[in-house]
Amino acid sequence: ARGVLVEARDYAREIPELEMQLLRSLSNIASSENKREQAERYLRTAIGEAMKKVGPEILCDLYIDIATLKIEEKNFDVALAELEEGISIVTLGEGLDSDNPPKLFWKMCFKLAQVYKEKNMPRKSKRLARAALKHAKKENDLLGMARIQSLLSYVCDLLGDKQQATVYQNHAVKLMRNLGDRRGTAEMLLSNIKISKGVARLEPSSIREARLLAEEVGWEDGVRRAKRASGTQIGKHKDK
Repeated sequence: ARGVLVEARDYAREIPELEMQLLRSLSNIASSENKREQAERYLRTAIGEAMKKVGPEILCDLYIDIATLKIEEKNFDVALAELEEGISIVTLGEGLDSDNPPKLFWKMCFKLAQVYKEKNMPRKSKRLARAALKHAKKENDLLGMARIQSLLSYVCDLLGDKQQATVYQNHAVKLMRNLGDRRGTAEMLLSNIKISKGVARLEPSSIREARLLAEEVGWEDGVRRAKRASGTQIGKHKDK
């Protein structure tokens, strides 16, 4: 596959958007083969070419790709630096307050919020996630809005704002239901268990819904998690 892509790149040099996608694909192949330095070289080549030849949308994808590569290496500081640089470049220095960012800008903000979460910096994560949500709403990206609000629920809980955490989580679940994503809805419902560090704060009806959805799509781990949550709920009621 690599050989075909390399050959295709030779023919795609006059079509910048196609060349960038080919470089991204070559990077993905190298990463899957654990050739991380090669994967990074492809992405940096693509970023350099994209700055000269194409618009900011592809740059958003490329900076997210290279940040993801660094996150997989647990190199969070470099991931932060890449994303912050990318945000500055695609907004011409305006940053989070840009009035006319690229359509994919919310993804860069969301990825940055995820990195801050991994670095145990929930306040910064919340700030970036709220910016991501604002821009995802502008694009009417329902799945993006659901994912962002699930993250906001997590960080609000870490910050001790249980009420706001619940509000965000309920919004996220509602969006997933509206999208008809059964596994996604189950995951959103069960993520409350992670938030509360093993103590199920979900209503029994929500746990049952998560289990049924997980069973419908054949998600065995989700079924097990729902069963464990049910057991926790029973234990809590017995203690009262």
